[in-house]
Amino acid sequence: MKDPAYRSAPVRRGLALIIGPILALGSAACGDPPGVAAGGRPRPQAAGALGAQEQAERRKVLSSATDAFRLVADGALGRDFPALDVEIVRLHVVTAAALSALTPEQGADLVHCVNLIEVARDRQARPDMALAGAAGYRLLVVAAPPAAIPAEVGLLDYSGLRFAADVAADPPRWTDALLAADEAGEFWDQVAPRVRDVGLRGRFGAAVIDLKRAARARNFRKAEAVMRSRSGLLDELAADLSPEGGGADLSARPLPDDGL
Repeated sequence: MKDPAYRSAPVRRGLALIIGPILALGSAACGDPPGVAAGGRPRPQAAGALGAQEQAERRKVLSSATDAFRLVADGALGRDFPALDVEIVRLHVVTAAALSALTPEQGADLVHCVNLIEVARDRQARPDMALAGAAGYRLLVVAAPPAAIPAEVGLLDYSGLRFAADVAADPPRWTDALLAADEAGEFWDQVAPRVRDVGLRGRFGAAVIDLKRAARARNFRKAEAVMRSRSGLLDELAADLSPEGGGADLSARPLPDDGL
């Protein structure tokens, strides 16, 4: 399509005005049924209290939002702004839908991430936009019901997105990049004992060490080289950690060359 009207900033803001009340009120307009928290947002039930169908629906809703935030976090560093505007419109829609599966505090934090993305977009501050997208992505990874693939896979992905955004800043934000690399090390320590492929375990562990070294050395070229050379490792990790070991479907979350 050729630069449709809804890609423009005024129309984006108009859509935000339409969707904004949904984000703020949740289900309050329909009355507060039992189990609804103050402010009109349904209280997420504990995973054990949900039936299989309800868990599947909650996972589906949160998965759509997770994918949307990840696409923004990844695309903010390279995609053209009209394409990113389309993703931002989608963010408003999936965030509104995700509120029913989040606590009020999580919902408020997620809406704040959307607002930060909008502000960064208007300033054309790509690293800030990527960081806000990564923060929303992490929140949703943590909030999601237990799944076949451990949450640490998504959290390692988050660390890579955060690291890439920090390195892309001008000047690079090395202090936060090192925090992201150290956090990746913590996530890796949690999941490494469960990795069945010894070769993959060694390669991924080496990638995390290289990430830390690049940040400590404040070496831009080394950081870029590490990110390029480790692409695809998260897909391999997800495949290894799936119950069947036969591969996980991460096609909805394409991993960029900045993967660990």
